[in-house]
Amino acid sequence: MSDIAFKIWGLGILVGVLVLLWAQGQFMARLRYRHPAVWRRLGQPTPLGQPSQPGGLFRLQGYIARAEYEELQDPKMQLYGDIQHYWLVALFLWVAAGIVFVGFPLKGGSAGPGRPACEASRTSGSALELSVSACELG
Repeated sequence: MSDIAFKIWGLGILVGVLVLLWAQGQFMARLRYRHPAVWRRLGQPTPLGQPSQPGGLFRLQGYIARAEYEELQDPKMQLYGDIQHYWLVALFLWVAAGIVFVGFPLKGGSAGPGRPACEASRTSGSALELSVSACELG
């Protein structure tokens, strides 16, 4: 069952990244042609960045993270910007959750340095003691 869940999770991430890239391309194109002053102020960002304008893509991401695009009063810019804004928030939360779960494993999860995996799974008086564990076989 976990294989299916992992594949669904991976497919969701793939679809999310594709939607993000589409929204980012639409956002940049609309920003360039409908709001050229803002586009120039942000360093004329392109999807892959420009060597002549270092940091343009980062300035654009900061602009989106602060939701400054809302001041343009452009409904399509609002849509494309919101998609990217919420994706950035979700990415931040995903990374933070990963750090928490890797840094602080759940109790009973992986064995720590002072606690071998065989001892972690044993409980006295349970059916687990009656069966042959993988620790005893290996």
